[in-house]
Amino acid sequence: MQVSHASSCERLNAIIHGSVVAAVSCSKNHSRAMESMQASFEAEARAKVEALKGKKKLEQDIVELESALDNANRGRAEADKVIKKLQQQVKDIEVVGPPSSP
Repeated sequence: MQVSHASSCERLNAIIHGSVVAAVSCSKNHSRAMESMQASFEAEARAKVEALKGKKKLEQDIVELESALDNANRGRAEADKVIKKLQQQVKDIEVVGPPSSP
């Protein structure tokens, strides 16, 4: 009976030891998974910050480009007025003819 009891205790100790080893392994795996998720989260947070900076920069660029376009359009409109005025002056000169020679 003592042999059987000792054998049962050894089997029980082996089962307990196996359970402890499995629990430690599971805990280590869990810790590694948590560290990996934390690193991924931090990388995504950094990427989001950079994306927002990029978005803000692009929005500023758009505002500047729109302003430059408005200025260019105003300059073109002014140049069109000058061209029309000069064309009219040329027509007026052609209608009147060249100035008389003395």
